[in-house]
Amino acid sequence: MSNVIEELNLEIRTRRKKPYNKGAKIIINPELCKSCALCVFVCPTGVLEMVENKRNIYNYSAEAVAPEYCTLCQFCVYQCPDFAIVVEKEEGGEK
Repeated sequence: MSNVIEELNLEIRTRRKKPYNKGAKIIINPELCKSCALCVFVCPTGVLEMVENKRNIYNYSAEAVAPEYCTLCQFCVYQCPDFAIVVEKEEGGEK
């Protein structure tokens, strides 16, 4: 993994203060993701990170590594230029 990606992911992890457990289901289509990391930057709680992904032509894609921190704000959905992210509330999740 490149040093830039590692540094980005380390900075993002510092945003994780407390789990919200809202029952978020975060779906990211790696074939649509162009590895711009805009979603990672706008997530206020550090849910997303860039991970190595060989199915993606850029070799990296965003992934929801800590969905328990998701507040269902959907900033990532609105920021994604490729419409690669869907955030849904799982059945039985906290209201």
